[in-house]
Amino acid sequence: MNPLNIEEYHDEDVFNPDNNNNNIHNVGFLDENVEDVIREPMMLRVCGIPLRRKAVWVAATVILLVVVIGLVGFSASDKPISNQTVELLGTIYDVSNTTVIQLAQGTSHESPNNSNGNTTIPTEIGLFTKLTQLELTHMSTLSGSIVTELGLLTQLTSLDLGANQLSGSIPPTIIASLTALQALSLWGNQLTNRIPTEVGSLTALTGLYLSENQLSKNIPTEIGALTDLSKLDMYSNHLSSSIPSEIGALTHVAEIKLYKNRLSGSIPSEIGALSALLTKLALNYNTLSGTLPSEIGSLSAFVPTTTLLRVLRCEYEWIVNQLHSLWNALVVVVVAFIVNVVFDDDDGMK
Repeated sequence: MNPLNIEEYHDEDVFNPDNNNNNIHNVGFLDENVEDVIREPMMLRVCGIPLRRKAVWVAATVILLVVVIGLVGFSASDKPISNQTVELLGTIYDVSNTTVIQLAQGTSHESPNNSNGNTTIPTEIGLFTKLTQLELTHMSTLSGSIVTELGLLTQLTSLDLGANQLSGSIPPTIIASLTALQALSLWGNQLTNRIPTEVGSLTALTGLYLSENQLSKNIPTEIGALTDLSKLDMYSNHLSSSIPSEIGALTHVAEIKLYKNRLSGSIPSEIGALSALLTKLALNYNTLSGTLPSEIGSLSAFVPTTTLLRVLRCEYEWIVNQLHSLWNALVVVVVAFIVNVVFDDDDGMK
């Protein structure tokens, strides 16, 4: 049974009441009253309505196209908005066109998933693969760890996450991936553990700012690979062991600040190989020992006296500390002597 009641007629089957043989080919139910059937060339009767075959196929094609376009449109609209735009710390960005993101104090917003008001670096940051500059700085509420998704931003030339409340380690995988970096600033956070050796892969780096954290262990020897480095800031950490001799390979360095750490041992003579660009060398507030290498004298023609005084200050402070200890010991001896004399006099008078 054909529910549409479709009937088909051929070109030669033209209505003729005198023709007993009408050659009617029926598909579905044929109307028993042949005289009531309107027969035209290439006709289809659909639900009792006569239609040309070509018109039927055209209409069916149009309907099919509309259905397909509708399904495609629905599928596209059903995709997550994050494929086009992303809300990052309260600001909406176009993923495909954004190359620079700069957010500083006063622009951070409370995370909807964090009831204590702190925010974290969203993992969606990894979608911005065209970023060349990322600055999320001076946000007192930005905490948590450095997300590994930052390693996907391989076109970054500047990464500044300074003056926040970030904690945990510096992920080695991120450092190894961001080989285009020219400036890396992670200062003023609560980062711990060692400086990853992968820092040596950042050969385009001109500025490395890791100061005012809680970084520990030794300064990696791989730092010597950063021959384009002009500023090295690692002060106010818990760095220990000795200053690596590889630091002498930083032939373009202008500032080296390693003060307020726990560095020990002697100052490497390789520092004397540093270029005339060196203007600051701060090693004070460490536990360095030994004598100043004679090679440092080769810097005197290029470096202001104030810089040399900074170098000498570490030795001066060591001497002052020793004198202070000797003074305390001398005071104790003198006091003991006086007390002893007084008591001896009292015994003699008795």
